[in-house]
Amino acid sequence: MHVGAQTTARAARNAEHAASAGVEAICAVPPFFGHLGDEGVADYYRTVAAAADLPLFAYNLPQATGVELTPDLMKPLQDKVPQLTGLKHSGYDMNNVYLFAKMGLRVFTGMGRLMLPGLTVGAAGCVDGPPCLAPELWVAIWDAYKARDLDRAEEAQARASEERTVARYTELKHQLGVTSAAGLETLRRFGLNTEASMADDIDEMDELAEVLVSAHAPAVVDDVRLNIAAPDADFRKMSLEVIVDYIARAARYPNVKQINMHFAPKRWSDAAQTVGREGTYDLLIGGIRQVAAFCERHDLELVLENLNSYWSDDIKETPYGEVDWSSRNQYFGMAPEEWQQIVIDVDCANVGLCLDSSHVVTYSHRFPEERREERVLAFLSRPELIRHVHWNDNYLYDARGRDDSHAPLDRGSLPTEMHRRIKYLDATLLLEHFYDVEVLEEELAFIDSL
Repeated sequence: MHVGAQTTARAARNAEHAASAGVEAICAVPPFFGHLGDEGVADYYRTVAAAADLPLFAYNLPQATGVELTPDLMKPLQDKVPQLTGLKHSGYDMNNVYLFAKMGLRVFTGMGRLMLPGLTVGAAGCVDGPPCLAPELWVAIWDAYKARDLDRAEEAQARASEERTVARYTELKHQLGVTSAAGLETLRRFGLNTEASMADDIDEMDELAEVLVSAHAPAVVDDVRLNIAAPDADFRKMSLEVIVDYIARAARYPNVKQINMHFAPKRWSDAAQTVGREGTYDLLIGGIRQVAAFCERHDLELVLENLNSYWSDDIKETPYGEVDWSSRNQYFGMAPEEWQQIVIDVDCANVGLCLDSSHVVTYSHRFPEERREERVLAFLSRPELIRHVHWNDNYLYDARGRDDSHAPLDRGSLPTEMHRRIKYLDATLLLEHFYDVEVLEEELAFIDSL
């Protein structure tokens, strides 16, 4: 806790309070109202340290205090203040970091942009504002440096030093992600994490383990759609076993915390679907609870994704009002109201919703144009239920929106208000597409602008 003050008496009272509150160490700027000289600064720190009798870190901030804590001044302080452990160095002379460290002091640089140079000359770490707002960027520097991978550490420092990157992370509730197709180099460059998609082999994701935070459970095996809501008990059991086996394999990656899962088919009549063609609501709820219980044993969160409406070729050009959806292939959770109700009825603490903003557009095309914006925004009517987002754009007002297009953000016609609300959700956000770095940079700029 910082206890420094303009007077010795006030700083000492602050130190006593800090000790009574149970802190493990205290930090103090030197007295800055009147210039006390080196002897006065030493007396100040001796009194403050004695008041708490805890490890003491001096705080060198000469541009604000007018007092420079130099190696020549810190040496007598070491002799007179036995509690002195180190200091936060926000001065501009980086050579002093080396000298302080040689004196046996634990030095924390006060400038995040110089964390890596500080580490290389003896700093113990960094204390600054931006690392508190986006800690993962500076943790990446630390991890790479401790692993003696200086190339990766330099890349991490470059990412952390970009003001625009820090601004982006200070506004999001969680670290942004993009599909694994971006590759590790791009993920590291932009400080992004990723998800194992259904197209990825979950057993072959070791290269991305450091940034892999979620995984998408399978929905189809050999052209047959899994159905945990099927009345056929054997097929339902097999579907659950496939999903649970996948989750067990995903759980071996240390940073995976979420499993994304599709709902079960309500009705699926394709020729390949010889079993599990129908599902019931009660069996769906029970099946989700079984998967959730398995996830809980592995400290994982289960998020349930809204499904797209399937505009197959035979109805792709059919006016919306002429399609009889009661006879079409459908999943549970396509409509926002049912999607939300399912997670409410499941009633498990580790189960939330995954919003796919491309899928919502395919659903909105069931309605006249004047209702489509209202229909997509309805998916955000219960934001507290949403814990993960597959963030895409799509085309609200032309036939391309009947496809699950996964367009780059701001390339489709989803309302800007929807993108803005997504940005500020307390949910993990994944750009579920990757075209190239240039497009990604444009999307990040768009997110910044919201």
